[in-house]
Amino acid sequence: MPVSDASPAVAVERALNILEAAAQRRDGLTNAEISRKLGIPKSSASYILRTLEKRSYLRREAETGRYRLGLKILSLGGDAQANLDIADVALPFMRILGEKIRMTVHLAVLDQGEAVYIEKVEAPGFFKVNTWVGRRMFLHSTSVGNACWPGCPNTTSKTLSSSRA
Repeated sequence: MPVSDASPAVAVERALNILEAAAQRRDGLTNAEISRKLGIPKSSASYILRTLEKRSYLRREAETGRYRLGLKILSLGGDAQANLDIADVALPFMRILGEKIRMTVHLAVLDQGEAVYIEKVEAPGFFKVNTWVGRRMFLHSTSVGNACWPGCPNTTSKTLSSSRA
């Protein structure tokens, strides 16, 4: 997401963009890659990266200099999940459904045009679905997303369909 220079919180926006970029790359990103990808000066990226690393939001691999998400992110995600009462209400029903159909069951909410998994009940047996709580998915690419799509207001639905086409 581009950062507006008119924004009073440019550093905060840049830090959040760095976290989102790191989340998208399993092998991590170097300072130079982050600077190039986000269009920010290397020196600015360095200051933000050091702060995020110091606070454990990112971890830096000494051998490669690549930054990956840190464990503090898991802690925040767990706290956010714990505050979602809907998952507590839905979980018993999800377990019953999963036992009946013998498939993985997901619960997702619509957030900023994407489906975000907030609960998951694994299917019994060997077949496992590579998803996790907190994962964001485009609406058009998953059955959970397709189930969320009809709940979008018409303006949101039109915007999403044109931006993903």
